[in-house]
Amino acid sequence: MIQRLRCDRVAYVYAITHIASGMAYIGSTWSIRLRWIDHRRRLRQGIHHCRYLQRAWTKHGPAAFSFTVLDLVAVESHADRLTVERAWIGKAARYNTLGVHSDRASFAHADETKAKLRAINLGKTYSVESKLKRSVATKGRKRNPEATAKTAEFWTGRKHSEEAKARMSASAKARKKSNAPGYWAGRTRPAETKAKMTASQTARWAKMRETEQTPQLALPLRS
Repeated sequence: MIQRLRCDRVAYVYAITHIASGMAYIGSTWSIRLRWIDHRRRLRQGIHHCRYLQRAWTKHGPAAFSFTVLDLVAVESHADRLTVERAWIGKAARYNTLGVHSDRASFAHADETKAKLRAINLGKTYSVESKLKRSVATKGRKRNPEATAKTAEFWTGRKHSEEAKARMSASAKARKKSNAPGYWAGRTRPAETKAKMTASQTARWAKMRETEQTPQLALPLRS
């Protein structure tokens, strides 16, 4: 039995394991009880962020899984906790598709997962129908302001390393421009769409003229 260490910050490393196959989801937390409750709730509702664990849970049921504490360590920070988690993720077959990034403060796809995604998407093209469906599905969707604020806070002040800049430059130089005609080649918009665009632009310019602060010069009337 693991005994709680005497420390202000005690991190738990845990595993949600499919008993028959030995596949496990590895995670870490400050509160093991609350984290287990959250995992079970998400899995029960079918909204767990790890889709492979979710699929297995839905297929086999809760009784096919065990929840165990793998390690209990004293750490000083969140980054230290993720470092311990990263070490455990690399030890066994896992459902995790994201591992702890080298900066120890964020998550990133494992090299194995990156290779699989690259193989799946290399040379893949989408049909016009598929693009239209994606456009309709995302049109009008607004991001949560809280998520936007977190993203802005994360990227503020960050700069690409020289190594990253070199990779981006090499990738851009190697990229060849296609001679194939663009999406709009030979296409025309419906008359209804054109009318809507004209009305929208007319209203926009009218509003700008109303709020314009620059005084207009009065032209003399013709006699």
